[in-house]
Amino acid sequence: MRTFEFTHEYWTETAGNLTSRRGVIDAPEVTNNASGEYKIIVDPSQRKQDWLGVGAAVTDSAASLIRRSQNAEQRHRLLTELFSPDQAGFDFIRLPLGSCGFSSQKYYTYDDLPFGEQDYKLEKFSVGTGEPGSSQATKDLKNIVPVVQEILTINPAVKVIASPWSAPAWMKNTGHLTFGGI
Repeated sequence: MRTFEFTHEYWTETAGNLTSRRGVIDAPEVTNNASGEYKIIVDPSQRKQDWLGVGAAVTDSAASLIRRSQNAEQRHRLLTELFSPDQAGFDFIRLPLGSCGFSSQKYYTYDDLPFGEQDYKLEKFSVGTGEPGSSQATKDLKNIVPVVQEILTINPAVKVIASPWSAPAWMKNTGHLTFGGI
C-alpha cells in the first residue's frame, strides 16, 4: 500500500452494483501516459484558483434516504465517513431553499399560498412546522434539518451554500412550482 501524499487523500470506488460501496482503496500509482490517457495533476504550489472545498447536496430526497434507510448508528457512520476531517473531509453542503427536482414530499417553497393570494411582505415565510425529524414535521424540518444538525455535530466547520429551485407559485405567472413561468 502506497502512503498518501496529502493529509486528506481518500480513495473510494463504487462498482455500479454497490458491492464495493464506500470501500477504501489504495491510492493509484502515478504512471506515464503510455495508454493515451491524460492525468490531472493538482500541484498545490501552483495557485490559479482558490479551492474552497468539496461537499454534497443535502436535498429532501437525499436526507430522507439517509434518515429512513439506515438506523441511527449506520447513519452516523455514513455522515462521519463523509464529513469528518479525519475521513473523506467534505466541508461544504448545498441546501435547496425549498424543495428541488427530487423530493420525498410535495414540492414546496418557504412561502406557499393558495392560488390567487400574495405575500409581498413574506409574513407567511416558513421553513416548516413541527419538531425537526418528527413524522409530523413539514418541509425542511422533516428531513433536511435533522441531517444537517447531525453533520454539524461531526464537523462544525462545514460551510453551507443555499440555492433556490423555484420562486413561490404566487410569484409566477403560471401559479405552479413546476411548468416554468415568469
